[in-house]
Amino acid sequence: MEQHFTITKGHGCGEDVVVVDGAPGAVADTLKSDAGGGLEDLVRRLCDRNGPVGGQGVVFLDQRPTEPEVWWFDRDGRPGPADGHGLRVAGRVVLDRRGADEVVLTSGLDRCAVRRLPGHADGVTRVAVDLPTVRSASTTSPAVQILPAFHPHRPVGLLSVPTPQLVCVVGGYDEDELVAAGRRAAPDGPAVASGADVSFLMPLSAADEVFVRTYAQGEGLTRAHAAGMAACRVVYSQLGAVEPDASVLLRCVGGPARAAVRVAGKQRAVSLEGNATLMFSAELDPAALVPGGPVLLDVLPHVEEIMAFAALSEANRQALEAAGVRTGSS
Repeated sequence: MEQHFTITKGHGCGEDVVVVDGAPGAVADTLKSDAGGGLEDLVRRLCDRNGPVGGQGVVFLDQRPTEPEVWWFDRDGRPGPADGHGLRVAGRVVLDRRGADEVVLTSGLDRCAVRRLPGHADGVTRVAVDLPTVRSASTTSPAVQILPAFHPHRPVGLLSVPTPQLVCVVGGYDEDELVAAGRRAAPDGPAVASGADVSFLMPLSAADEVFVRTYAQGEGLTRAHAAGMAACRVVYSQLGAVEPDASVLLRCVGGPARAAVRVAGKQRAVSLEGNATLMFSAELDPAALVPGGPVLLDVLPHVEEIMAFAALSEANRQALEAAGVRTGSS
């Protein structure tokens, strides 16, 4: 009996991901039986920008349990902590299929609630995801501090989300400076022993509105980086700019999102609200995956969703331009 994989491509704030129905082990077994190459090869080929799909990573989704389970693989086929934008897209898929307004996804030991947000007059479907706990690099260090090996005088916040994140609050956005800072924070650099992603956080005219951009290790400049956004939101409250539970508008190159900090005792976590746009769905026949050959798909595009987000993205771009933010790459 032939077994096809359901593929759904979507994005959160422009960061596109591919959702594959099935646990990684089950998918890998099917690939072996159909001589379609290994799991890592499948991920790389689905994420290949020269192919028909393309993406920043793949979310494998087992939707059978009451709390569906997800696994995240980056575009090179390496497993890692679940991506916040990927969680929004996978959660949207489950919410639609179940006709539900809330679901809890499990990823390793983490449980992440995903909620459908009401009212979408602009045609953009938005969901909220409760991200895992954000931890400070040190329980004794201040919220922001000088790390001489990173920068001689610019204070930074160092958090784990769960990967290391450095946050710099800036008065203006300098893309070259961000790239240079990101390179200084590389794993083989002098700033952080294990390496860290670097985000610039630039307050805009309103107290509850900021620009965020992240240089991620292994990726470079990102359109919107969920862990970096979460780290920025925590640091923004640690500095006293806004209350933790305030909804702050985060403007990224890839699109806008909102975030608030949930505080429980000494623990802090971020609820990230934003678009969960489904771009297309397709059925993939593993028997057609010839190792080294192309991925062949007949896709069903979600044109109205794509166009609705394009309008939102343009409005976001104009807002950033009006604020004096100039970005040379996306």
